[in-house]
Amino acid sequence: MTGVEGKEGGEGMGRVLLCLFGMLVVWAVPAVGQPMCLVTDHGAVAGDERLDTGAVQAAIDACAGRGGGTVWVPAGTFDTGTLRLRSRVRLHLDAGAVLRGSTNLADYPLLPELAGDNPGRRRALLAACDAEDVALIGTGMLDGRGPDFAYDLETGEETEGRPMFWTLFQDVERLTVRDVTLRDATGWTLNLQRVEDATIDGVRILNDPRSRNTDGIGLRGARNVRIANVHIDTGDDAIVFKAGSGRPVEHVTVTNSVLSSDDAAIKFGTRTEEAMRHVLIQNVAIRDSRYGVAVFMKDGGTVEDVRVENVSFSGEATRHRTEYPLYLDLDRRDEASPLGVVRRFTVRGLDAATRGNVLIAGRADAPIEDLTLDGVTLRIADPVPLGGLRKPGGKRGLDPTPGSVDLAPVEAHLTLGHIDGLTLRDVTITGPGRRPLHLEAVTNVRFEGITLSDG
Repeated sequence: MTGVEGKEGGEGMGRVLLCLFGMLVVWAVPAVGQPMCLVTDHGAVAGDERLDTGAVQAAIDACAGRGGGTVWVPAGTFDTGTLRLRSRVRLHLDAGAVLRGSTNLADYPLLPELAGDNPGRRRALLAACDAEDVALIGTGMLDGRGPDFAYDLETGEETEGRPMFWTLFQDVERLTVRDVTLRDATGWTLNLQRVEDATIDGVRILNDPRSRNTDGIGLRGARNVRIANVHIDTGDDAIVFKAGSGRPVEHVTVTNSVLSSDDAAIKFGTRTEEAMRHVLIQNVAIRDSRYGVAVFMKDGGTVEDVRVENVSFSGEATRHRTEYPLYLDLDRRDEASPLGVVRRFTVRGLDAATRGNVLIAGRADAPIEDLTLDGVTLRIADPVPLGGLRKPGGKRGLDPTPGSVDLAPVEAHLTLGHIDGLTLRDVTITGPGRRPLHLEAVTNVRFEGITLSDG
């Protein structure tokens, strides 16, 4: 969001207005003249390898106690455990500043706002809970030292109880994360849970592709969220929409970004019991990913009114047997799970170069509704044999249930099954070795220009 910072002089509260799907979002820039708290004034010392948690937290609390302000971290490396951001506090990491996570698990106390038996899911490096007007900004870095502490990249072994939330914003109104770099997270990197009105802009997330459970940006119960100009390389989903917070995820835009993931670049699920709706994904380059845009419906719920526009996909460099530029699967987690709904899902302008294929399927008792593929180009080179494959479940241990539809072994570049209301417009499929298009149990179909070639 260019030009949002406001001036350092004057009075009052600047405002930025943003329209998301017709809804007005107001981000309040902290009032000019609020205090600045330098962490070194509170005892933090760069580069001494001593823990600076107390000093940095003292600076945060000092600003919060004066009604809010900016906590300034200057250039240098500061080691820290868990930090708690407060309302109306901006944590600014200056150029060359590094907040480096401790490698001692004892420096990450359990967060009382989080429940559960898994201690790792109650720990974080940086947390803001029940807060408003919070910001993490600047061109500095948060370094999690994940490979040195949380997991072994070669063996896959994990430290029991490692902080699964690297940064956590929960029950926050008006959040900005801008220009920072988040590197080598110990777990889920940037997490928004029940957050209202958020801007994530110009952020870099750099995790090793072998790192496990290092989702880039996770959205649960988040509403009115703008994600723009981000660069994410990670070992798990780059951007993931999930249920489980008791509230829908809605009114989200993802634009002008570059994503790379050992799993899904953009994923909905697998938890889906609450709605995920009114989502725009636009001008995104996806590379070296197992999935481009993926939907795994497992727990009922609804995914609706999703638009994917002007997306490029290249997945040849993945370690997986195949990849899916676009993957939608509507199923159950187990026999007791309800069936969900996927409807009004539009892909307009997808250019994919892949060994794999596009696979989209509902079920006989729950077809996908109103799917549009418009301006889609699939360029298949060195196609992977699909016979013998099983459809991915989105998570280890998820097996097919009675009534499941598995079209993964169908030798086709574009496989569509159990859909009610399909529009194929200006679709180009080029590549050898398989049939170009397979339709199964698809009703109410409109064809408006399809070009098929064996390349």
